[in-house]
Amino acid sequence: MIACKGRTFLLLLLPFLAAAYRVKIGVVSGPGSDRRQNSEKFWSFGGNPLSSIVLEPTAYEIPYWNTLEIIRTVCHAAKEGARALVVVQGPPRLASLLNSYSEHLHLPLVLDTPTPSTNYLQISLLPDTVDATVSLLRHYQWSSFAFIYETDHGADKLQEILKNLGDPAPEVEAFWRAYNAEEASAFARQLPSNVGRLLLDVSEKMANQLFNKLSSSGRSFHGILIRPVGIVQRGSTQGISKLTKFSFVNEGSDLLKDLENRWKTLEDWARRPNGKDLPDSALLSHDASRMLHSAFTHLSKKFPETLRASVPSDVDCFNYSSGMPDTAEPFQKNVILGRGVTGNLQFDEQGRRMGYSLNVIESTPFSLNKIGFWSDATGLKLTDRTLPPVTAFQKRDLPIRVTGILTDPFLMRKPDGSLTGYVADFVEQLTLVTGRRFQVQVVKDGYYGIYRDGRWNGMIGELVRNETDLVIADLTKTVERGQAIYFSKSFMTLGLNLVVYKPKDLLQESTTFGPFSFLTVWPAELWLMITFAVALFAAACYGVSRWIGAPDRVRALESKGTDSLSPCGSLWFTMGAILQRDTGIYPRSFTHRVWALLWWAFCFFVLVSYVSALSAALLRNRSHVISTFAQKTSQELLSDLLQKGSPAIGVIQGGSSMGFFVNSNVSWYRDFGRYLLEHPDVPSKSQSEAVQRVRNSGGNYAFVMESITSEFWANRPPCDVLSTPGYFTTRSFAPALNKNSPLKRCIASQ
Repeated sequence: MIACKGRTFLLLLLPFLAAAYRVKIGVVSGPGSDRRQNSEKFWSFGGNPLSSIVLEPTAYEIPYWNTLEIIRTVCHAAKEGARALVVVQGPPRLASLLNSYSEHLHLPLVLDTPTPSTNYLQISLLPDTVDATVSLLRHYQWSSFAFIYETDHGADKLQEILKNLGDPAPEVEAFWRAYNAEEASAFARQLPSNVGRLLLDVSEKMANQLFNKLSSSGRSFHGILIRPVGIVQRGSTQGISKLTKFSFVNEGSDLLKDLENRWKTLEDWARRPNGKDLPDSALLSHDASRMLHSAFTHLSKKFPETLRASVPSDVDCFNYSSGMPDTAEPFQKNVILGRGVTGNLQFDEQGRRMGYSLNVIESTPFSLNKIGFWSDATGLKLTDRTLPPVTAFQKRDLPIRVTGILTDPFLMRKPDGSLTGYVADFVEQLTLVTGRRFQVQVVKDGYYGIYRDGRWNGMIGELVRNETDLVIADLTKTVERGQAIYFSKSFMTLGLNLVVYKPKDLLQESTTFGPFSFLTVWPAELWLMITFAVALFAAACYGVSRWIGAPDRVRALESKGTDSLSPCGSLWFTMGAILQRDTGIYPRSFTHRVWALLWWAFCFFVLVSYVSALSAALLRNRSHVISTFAQKTSQELLSDLLQKGSPAIGVIQGGSSMGFFVNSNVSWYRDFGRYLLEHPDVPSKSQSEAVQRVRNSGGNYAFVMESITSEFWANRPPCDVLSTPGYFTTRSFAPALNKNSPLKRCIASQ
C-alpha cells in the first residue's frame, strides 16, 4: 500500500520536474570581451530555483561594431533558436538597426543604453540622467559650460538638456566631440581661463583620464559626467578639480554585496581587470538576466506553446519569427518585473527605466563623497554636509606662495631677475603633480629661522605669521622648529662637513694643445738624436748589403731585376721599421737579419717611450684633474681648531648647524659650540659670504656646510676650495607648512 502511494506521488511530481523550459538568449558583445564572462558570470545569479525557466546564454563576439557584423550576428542567433537578444556595451548609433530587427524577427531586445522606442519588445536597462543633470545644473547655478561628448547622439543629448532647463538656459561656451582623453584634454586646455565647467557625455574611464591630464594645467575644473556608472571609481588623484558622477547602484545593498562576493569566486585572478573589480557590464547583464527570467516565466504560464516550438535548420533570417505572441504582456510597462542591483526593474511605454534613483557622487583628488541622490519621483535631494559647488579658494584660483632663501645651488637669481635652482625645479615638478599654481618668493630678512625675543624670524616666522603658504629650501628638520611648524616628508638626506681652502700647490695652470703639439712631447735634442740614428742605421744597412750581404743583392737582381738594398732602399727599409709597416724588403743573410732585429727592437722602445710621453702631456693639459676632497677629514680639522686654535671654523649665524653644536651631547662638539658663542665674528650671514671668506683666508678659515652644497662649491670655477671627507652628523631637508595648513595632505601625499 505504501509503495503504491509512493509511485503515485512520483507520477504526480514528474510533470513538474520535466516542465523546465530551456530558453536560449543571444548575448552580443564587442571586441575584447570575454565569452566566459558574458555567458557564465553575467547570468549565473539571476535564476530562480523554483521556476520552470532556465536561461541558456550564448555569447556572440563581433570583431567590429558595424552594420554588416550586427546583421550577421543577429541572423546567426536567430538560426540557433535565440528567444531574446542582449547587447552588452554596444554603441547607441546601432540601436535603431537592432530595434528594426527586433520588430522584424519578433525577438525581445535588451540594451544597456537609454534609447527610447515604440517597440514593445525593446528594453533599456541603463537609467536616463537628463532630468538628473538638469536638476544638478540648477543646483550648481552654472551660467555657462563647455560640452565634450564621444557618441553620435551627444549633440541630441545636449539639446534635450537645454530644452528641459528652459529660460534662461546656461550658455554653451564651446562643444567638442573627442575620441580619446588626449583630444578632450587639448580642447579643455584651450578654453578661456574663466571657463572651468565641463559637461561630459563620455565613459567614466575617459572622464577619469581627462581629469588626470588636466591636473597638470594649473587650473581648477568642475565636471559633471552625464553617463551613469555603477560602482564609482575615484577620478584624478592629482590637482584641485572635481568631477560629479551619477551612480545607479546602492553600494550598501545586500544584493550587490552578494553579487560581488560570488563574482570574486568565479573570476579568473590572472585575467582580473585593472579597473573595477565588478564592471558595470556585469551589473547590467545580471539585471538583464533577472528581468528576462521574470518575463519568460510569465510567458511560460500564459503561452507555453511558444517556448516549446523548435526552430528549423534551414530558417531564413528575413522570413523568421521567434513565435513570440503579439502582445506586450510578458514585458508589461509600468509594472515591476523584478528587483536587481540597479533597483526596481520597471519601464515606461518607450522601454526606458522608471521608478529608479541615482546617487550623486563627488570625486576629488582626496575623497569620494556621496552628496545626495536623485529619483524620478522626488527629484534632487542633497545631504546637509554638501560642500558648495566651488570653494572660494578655487574661485579665486590664487597661487600658493612658496618661500625660499638665496643659497647656491638651491635657489639662485638670474641676471634678468628670475629664480632658478633646485627649488625652482622642485616647484615646477610639484605643479605638474598637483595641478596647482605656485609663486616662488625670497625670504625678506634672509634668515632660515631662529626663535629670538619670543618670536620666530626668517622663513619659519613667515610661516607662523601666515605670510607664506609653503617653505621649500635647504631647511633642516629640527625638534624645535617642528614644535612651531609642520614638516612634510623629507626630500633630501645628507651629511654635515667642511669647505676649506685649496692649497696653491694643488692648483694647475691650463696649457694649450695645438695641431703640432705632438712634436713638443720630446725636446729638439732627442728628435735630432733619433734622426741621426735613422740615418746611421740606413747607412749601416746599405754597407752590410754592399760588402757583406752579397747573396741578398744577387737574389734581388735575379727576381726583380733591381737592387732592393740600394741607398734609397736601405732608407726605405729603415723608415718602414720605425713606422711598423711592411716595405717588401726581406733580408736573407744572417748578418743583415741581426741588424734588422736590433733595429726593430730599437724602434719598439722608441714608440713605447713616445706614447708614454704623449699620454703624460695630455694629462698635464687638463686644468682640473685633482680630487675635490681635502686630505684631512672634518673631525681632524675640528680637532686642530680645539687643540691648536687654527683654522677658524664658522657656521651660518643663527642656523640649525650652530644650534646642533651648542646643544650637542658630544663633548668636543659642545666645546666647538662654546667656541662659536665666544667668537661672534666667526659665523657668517650667508653661504656665499662664507665661501668668499674661505677663498681669502689662505687656509686659515673653514666653514661648516651640508655635503651636497660643499661639493657644489668645490666643483664650481675657479675651483679653489675643497670639501672635507667625513660627516659631523646627518640631517634632512623637508618642505615646511603651517600647522593648520589645508595643503598638508596634498603635499604629504606626493
